Amino acid sequence: MTTKAEQKRHEQADAITRLRGNFPAGSTVHTVIRHVSRSGMQRSISVLATDGAEIWDVSYLVARALDWRVDQTHGGIKVNGAGMDMAFHAVYVLSQVLYGTHEGYALKHRSI
Repeated sequence: MTTKAEQKRHEQADAITRLRGNFPAGSTVHTVIRHVSRSGMQRSISVLATDGAEIWDVSYLVARALDWRVDQTHGGIKVNGAGMDMAFHAVYVLSQVLYGTHEGYALKHRSI
């Protein structure tokens, strides 16, 4: 019998493995800002992967990998903060999680 913490770790590891397949080092992560809160302190950002022919939303996998929340109302992941490009921040943190602490620039970012 697995505990909730073990299940969460397993889901996070699975999400990281799948995202490494979607985003090999050096690839581009596309983001779309779906919603900005009235205060400007929170954004809902969709994360998209593409193989050149197809585009798919991998926001749920990113939320699992980063242990962030999913915005059920607007779609995408909830990113807190202001004063900088929060979509870039999300991709930078994703890059660190997928490729190591000092590899924040292993992935490229493009906002749509």
